Amino acid sequence: MSVPRFLFLATGRPGGKRDAAAASDFLWRLVAGNNRLLGRGPGTYDSEVLCREAVKRLVANLGRASPGQAPLSRPGHWSWALTLRTTDALPLVLAVSAR
Repeated sequence: MSVPRFLFLATGRPGGKRDAAAASDFLWRLVAGNNRLLGRGPGTYDSEVLCREAVKRLVANLGRASPGQAPLSRPGHWSWALTLRTTDALPLVLAVSAR
């Protein structure tokens, strides 16, 4: 039986340089053992290191994160997000629904 795992992806920026790492945004996805998309990062990151640090922050703060949901414009559809309250009272979005 496969377990859920994080995937790290690089997306090319238009007009990027020859160096693939310099011409990419990085993002993460959480997939189930059957490869079904479960969630994703709230945005992109300028480097693979920053992207991996975001996942480490998510995992380290799971117990303190607050889940939330919101309806979408189409009836019967909704989205979710995990947020973390920071010391300056601004919520930090750790993860969002896949769709």
